[in-house]
Amino acid sequence: MKHNKPLAVMLLVMALIITSFTSVQPVMAEENENNDTHYNIEIVVDASGSLKRTDPEDNRYTAIDIFLQTLRENGNKVGSVVFTHQIEEDTGLTDMNSKNSKEKLSNQIQSYVPDKGDTNIGLALQTAVDALNAGDNGSEKIILLLSDGNTDMGSPEADEKSLNVERKAVEQCVADGIKVYGIRLNSNGSANLQEFKDITTPTSGAFLEVKSSENLVAALKNFYGQIFKTKFTSDTKTIKDGVASKSIEVPSYGVEELNITINNASKLSGVTITKPNGVDMSKNEFGGISSLIGDYYFIKITDPDAGLWVVTVNGKDGTEITFDFVFNADNSVGIETVSGDNSFSLNEDVEFSAGFNSEGKKLIGKKYYEYYTGTLVVDFANSENENRQYYPMEADGENGFKASLTYDKEGTYEVYAVLTCGEFESLSDPITISIGNELPVFSAGEELVTVKITKLFNKKEEAIDIGQYFSDKEDQSLSLSILASSYDEEDIEGPEGNEIVLKKLVDGKMTIQAEDVSGGTVKGVIQIEVKNLTWIILLVGGIFLLVIVGIVLFSIIKAKKRYFAGYLNVFSASQVDDSNSRPASSFTGKYALSNFCLMNHQFDNGMYFKVLPDKSVPGDGSHKLQLVSSKTFYYLSPSGETATKSLEMVTGMTYDIRSTSQEDSTGYNDTISISLEESY
Repeated sequence: MKHNKPLAVMLLVMALIITSFTSVQPVMAEENENNDTHYNIEIVVDASGSLKRTDPEDNRYTAIDIFLQTLRENGNKVGSVVFTHQIEEDTGLTDMNSKNSKEKLSNQIQSYVPDKGDTNIGLALQTAVDALNAGDNGSEKIILLLSDGNTDMGSPEADEKSLNVERKAVEQCVADGIKVYGIRLNSNGSANLQEFKDITTPTSGAFLEVKSSENLVAALKNFYGQIFKTKFTSDTKTIKDGVASKSIEVPSYGVEELNITINNASKLSGVTITKPNGVDMSKNEFGGISSLIGDYYFIKITDPDAGLWVVTVNGKDGTEITFDFVFNADNSVGIETVSGDNSFSLNEDVEFSAGFNSEGKKLIGKKYYEYYTGTLVVDFANSENENRQYYPMEADGENGFKASLTYDKEGTYEVYAVLTCGEFESLSDPITISIGNELPVFSAGEELVTVKITKLFNKKEEAIDIGQYFSDKEDQSLSLSILASSYDEEDIEGPEGNEIVLKKLVDGKMTIQAEDVSGGTVKGVIQIEVKNLTWIILLVGGIFLLVIVGIVLFSIIKAKKRYFAGYLNVFSASQVDDSNSRPASSFTGKYALSNFCLMNHQFDNGMYFKVLPDKSVPGDGSHKLQLVSSKTFYYLSPSGETATKSLEMVTGMTYDIRSTSQEDSTGYNDTISISLEESY
């Protein structure tokens, strides 16, 4: 019927909404071939009162300035968090696209002068994590943490609260791929370094202890090299005859910027930069690319010409000058096995190929490689470089460099390539190979798997089969463990076999490691997305109920408007005088039998005629009626007697009904004739 269509639509909508979600749905991340080496960096700086003693010369600011100015002029975003027992400054991420933008951020960092306050590292870390995730644009994320102390909030209870926040922040760093690099200024040598190790090690970052604030510049330069896969080249010269100089070779490909740092600036009377063509930079040229940071000259040369550059300083004889050079590369180095495999047999030749990449593709052409040499670096996995070995790579014409190795010892190895031109180095990311054992595989490669969970009403936990995302050709079962998680320990059970049980249904991430029987491992990130459908179901249910109510009300209103298009005659066969049995015509809704003033009958006094829908009559008219009674009556048809409480009737017909059955000889014998006639 027509009024049932809204109901059918609502049922369909509900079905589509509910079936569009499953209890657990994996979604594989698409492969990211972006070779961009730009970063989002949060610099977290301790500003507690002790810094007045441990770093009275403010060397940390000089180090931060040099770090910022060394950054390439485009692509990087940097923010800062200055903290004591509370957050004193939180700038959020800002584009570092000019000398001025870098100086502005440095001034913001230095705006808070250490006076007093405790050390709340946990709060500072969490603030930095939140800022990085809020400004996430797909670039890699880094935290630089600089402090002269451990967590110290004035009481054991406050310390533990801060440490709990710190542990949570570290877990989130691991889950979100945020590396933490920490510098601990330990001027008196009495500090407990374990806290910084616990912060940096799980994130695959690094930690440095600095005994004197004078070494902070070198420490941040070290981290710059690690982050951007480059290195500072230092050369100390003694001024003789008023002059000291240093030359550096710039290759024809791969260098975007050349950064030069010169110490003891206050003792120098002049600095000259000579280009590869033998022409000295003018004072205006030099002024546009140089700045004075503390007691350092900093010089940035953008898009330097290929060839030999010479830096010359003038000063008093006997003065020691250190020249630091670092290149910002606009290249990306890739390495792969020629076969494309990552597992090999003992004593099998393994061939490697390395070269520059652009937009995910290897650069082919002799011009890219003619000034470079290649080195293959091999580490035993998890050996902390104790067994690192170096092998020269052979030039492969237009294809970069190649090398072939044969392994006679089973194990897992990390291999990377270094392409070198003079003092310029470009490093590839490492690849992992296994000898004598095939490594387990994560289904999403180096990316992540997103698992979608549906939460309904009071559902409080969900079992997740994480084993399905890992496989191994040799081993049917793998040992699974959680390396890091954004969830608290009590919110996760397992892994038990291939399953974990999530006890708290909220969004989160976890890093899972799968290990085979031979010790080969693979890591994968599983992201949990929880969809709470309770409110959707309630909303749909509410809408469904409203539609049902609407349909009922519509039917009632429609029925009240519907009218009988004809004449209804009713009389009693036992009544001699039927003058009181008058016809009724064109009534709406219901019409009571009592309106006909029938006498001497035993029918239900509440008996009535109801107008039925009739599509044969235009509009709301009908030629159909229904006789309705609360008591059983008997319809006398040509085929016999029928007991009923309702009888449908149409115009052009006459209907005889009795209050009792013909078979009931003791009953009241009464017959009513009802005839329906059309009106014209």
